[in-house]
Amino acid sequence: MPFTPVNHYPDGDALKQFLLGLSVLAITAAVGGMDTDGAAAAAADDWERQTRWLPFLSPGQSETRTFDPPADSPILFLSAGLLSLSRITVNVVGGSAGVPLAWGRDFRLLPQNAPAQSKPYEMVEFLSGGYRADAWQAGFAGIGYGFSPLAGAYGQAGSMQITGEWGRVPAVPADVAQAVLRMGALQLAPELAAAISGGLVERKDGDETERFAVGSTSAMSTQMAAWERTRERALARWTRPTY
Repeated sequence: MPFTPVNHYPDGDALKQFLLGLSVLAITAAVGGMDTDGAAAAAADDWERQTRWLPFLSPGQSETRTFDPPADSPILFLSAGLLSLSRITVNVVGGSAGVPLAWGRDFRLLPQNAPAQSKPYEMVEFLSGGYRADAWQAGFAGIGYGFSPLAGAYGQAGSMQITGEWGRVPAVPADVAQAVLRMGALQLAPELAAAISGGLVERKDGDETERFAVGSTSAMSTQMAAWERTRERALARWTRPTY
């Protein structure tokens, strides 16, 4: 059955079903006593932190973030993903509502082809005409800002606001859901290993030794290594690049 993206990460119930789906009798017997809710929540938090999108999964509503206006470059790096823009406002100081900028006249969002590639915007480029030129001519740059047409034109530090829907994706993709499930299972690695081994570290049968501890050559450790590879593949695809 095709996976339908949803606007939340796999929860404790989904993690429990995943573990039951392993069809390992010892895990089936023990899973009811495991904190799958906590493991699933920790896995989602880890995914958000490791992908560096702040957030990765959009909350589905607009949020206003405050930035320092650009001074030395017309490019403002958002250090996050912007799925949709409501407005950019500058010179928001001392209770002032500030001045809204016009998309296409005062700025553009980059990469320009982000929506066509199902990706978010990551930068704002402030254009040389429009508000920037007007502000410079009006003397907003002022004495003490140097000679850059950028410096001071958009106001003082912390006076720029960008409102929109932030995130990398509006819903959890299939490979991300699978990775987060496995990350949740890895959160429970000690409990899973103990369930398999009955609390033993290893069992000897004649000259043969079966090891159960995490990191050993047991079947469970092989399974966990496969879960880790799934996590790494998903992170390689979805982690935000640094600029």
